[in-house]
Amino acid sequence: MSKISEMHAEVEDDCMYYITASLVTLLAVLIVVRFSQRIMKSQKTEEQEIVHEQADKKSEDKEVDSDIDDVLIKPEEIEEISESSVVADDNSDEMKETDFRCESLQGKLKQARQRKMKEKLEGHMTEGQIDAESEAKKSQLEAIFQLMEQSKDTFGIDNMNDVQDQLKLYAL
Repeated sequence: MSKISEMHAEVEDDCMYYITASLVTLLAVLIVVRFSQRIMKSQKTEEQEIVHEQADKKSEDKEVDSDIDDVLIKPEEIEEISESSVVADDNSDEMKETDFRCESLQGKLKQARQRKMKEKLEGHMTEGQIDAESEAKKSQLEAIFQLMEQSKDTFGIDNMNDVQDQLKLYAL
C-alpha cells in the first residue's frame, strides 16, 4: 500500500501544481484585462479632452473673428482726407495734419482696436481696479518723464505735456 499511497501523494502534488499554475495564469490574465481597461479609459479621456480643446479653440476663434469684425473699418465708415483736415503751421510754410493719429486709415484701425480692447477690459474691472490702473499709468508716465528729463538733449522733452503728446501719436 505504500506504493499506492506514494503514487496518490504524487498525483495529488501534481494536481496541486496544475491548479496553482492555472490560478496564477488566471490572475495574470485578470490583471492584464484590468490594466488594458484603465489604458482604454485614459485614452478615451484624453480623446475627450482633445475634442473639448478643439471645440474651445473653435469657439475662441469665432470670438476673435467677431471681435475683429467689430474692429475692422467698414467701407462706408471711410472718409476722404480733404484739404480742410490739413492746416498751415504758424511757424513755417509746411503743412501739418490737425490730428495725425486719426487721419490715416491705419491710425483709425489701431485706435478702434485699442478702444475695443480697453472697453472689453474695463468691462471686467471694478471701479477700484480702474482707479488703480489709472494711478499706475500716471506714475509710469511720471517715471518716464523723469528719465527723459535727465537727458533733455537726447529726447528734447521739456514738460509732461510733451510726453503725453508723444503718447497720443501711438493712441495710448
